[in-house]
Amino acid sequence: MKLELVKLTIHLNLILGFSVSAILLMVVGVTQVLGYPAQLTLFLIVVSIAIVMVTGFVIYRSITRPINRIKQAVREISKGNFDTEIDLKSLNKDELGELAYHIEQMKRDLKEKENMKDEFISIASHELRTPIQPILNYVELAKRKLIEPDLAFDTIVSQARRLKALADDILDASRIEGKRLSLNIQYFDINEVIERVVEEKKLILAPDVTIIFTPIQDPMVSADKLRIIQVLSNVIGNAVKFTKKGSIEVRCSPIDHDTYLQISVADTGGGIPDEIFTRLFTKFASKSVEQGTEHGTGLGLFICKGIIEAHGGTISGTNNAQGGATFLMTLPLNKSAYVKDRIKTEAIKKNV
Repeated sequence: MKLELVKLTIHLNLILGFSVSAILLMVVGVTQVLGYPAQLTLFLIVVSIAIVMVTGFVIYRSITRPINRIKQAVREISKGNFDTEIDLKSLNKDELGELAYHIEQMKRDLKEKENMKDEFISIASHELRTPIQPILNYVELAKRKLIEPDLAFDTIVSQARRLKALADDILDASRIEGKRLSLNIQYFDINEVIERVVEEKKLILAPDVTIIFTPIQDPMVSADKLRIIQVLSNVIGNAVKFTKKGSIEVRCSPIDHDTYLQISVADTGGGIPDEIFTRLFTKFASKSVEQGTEHGTGLGLFICKGIIEAHGGTISGTNNAQGGATFLMTLPLNKSAYVKDRIKTEAIKKNV
């Protein structure tokens, strides 16, 4: 809803009312100078006073009524009650109406963030319980010597790594929000990195799914290698997770006159649910696909967006017309020569 101010705002009402009164008082002065009857002068004075009083009362009511409604709404919002509403239709389209509109927008944003927080707590609790319970179970079985220690240790290490990944996601999200994400820029082969991630994800690929990678001819890029692996692992991992039949295609190509590298990941899975499409790259955006049980903390794509944008690139996601989704990531290539020269210079300095 776009709130438009009408011509007569509070300030204009004040100016109009007192201007009319001033004009009448001037007329009173003129009548006295010209010698008009005292009754006319008295009448004009009374009319002026009446106009001032009526104008003041109208302005008082137009200010106090919306202020009381706004005050009541703000009091409820401060208590965490985001269901309270300000009836914008009953308010004048003046400065206070505009203030009420922005407060209503703020309340909706707070309510959405509160819902997202509750959803994250629910998901994070599940993600925490999932690895913790096996750890406890295998420790107990190992103590009773009911299983081989090596099997228990392997399971415990695997689940501990899962817990560490969750903690790392939360820390990364915090760094991105606080604009404290640091990058270790390196010059490396992007084909090699993508192939490594693809080979890792093939281990968990569904039986009826194939994955294809189309490399780029000039694969050298300058970026934070570990962070790019993190992004690719997340995006390709999501495609593998939500694709139960069909194919996944990873393609790498230069765009915009070789100034950017574009990496696309297209799948034939369930696509991006409508419920989270508009907030796909925000925190806590997570939902199972096709009534499945696959989900996560909802931080993965938020972190991917932060990492890609920190490199000066972009990331986007769309649903395919034939089903599935496609994610596009771009990275700038204009720093490659600079980084390469810097690496050579540092190598020369070390040899001298």
